[in-house]
Amino acid sequence: MTPGALLMARGAFNLLFGLGLLAMLWADPSPGYSRGAFYAMADGVLVLAFAVALMLSRERWLFPVVLADALARLAAGAMIIAYPGMHQRIFGGAFFLSAVVVVLTAVGIVGVVFILIRKSAAGGDHDAIVWPALTVFLCTLLLAAGLAVGMLNGGERAILACYAVAAGPLLLYAGRQAGRTAGPQSA
Repeated sequence: MTPGALLMARGAFNLLFGLGLLAMLWADPSPGYSRGAFYAMADGVLVLAFAVALMLSRERWLFPVVLADALARLAAGAMIIAYPGMHQRIFGGAFFLSAVVVVLTAVGIVGVVFILIRKSAAGGDHDAIVWPALTVFLCTLLLAAGLAVGMLNGGERAILACYAVAAGPLLLYAGRQAGRTAGPQSA
């Protein structure tokens, strides 16, 4: 798949997951971290596929930061699956959520800075992928900020649902834009 198609797949997944999670929150507001693990793992796999597609495209300069984003999401999902009762322990849950916020913030900031620095070094040749890439990392920052706010009132699931609903259309649009201009590497 092309990077644009994978961004669109990620956008559709985020939108559908967010709407589904909002519906579940209305039906059953009890905490359920398994949904967060599913989201992190599935989104991580989509980001990992996106990283591989970038590596095979002319936009391979984005590979390192997109790979870091994928690994952070996969690690968070794996931790939730490995320690399912972690959220019930005050210190364990708070420490894990704080670590996730810090890692997502770092990945988002590094991604934005990396893209802006590399864009100016590469010139106008990569302008078509810059906006979609910035969108992806700004969405990561948005998720980190939302989770930080959610930690204060226990609303992590509602924040995750709202993030996914907001990020979905942005990622769909970014994928559409990237798909118009980013093609495979020519020999």
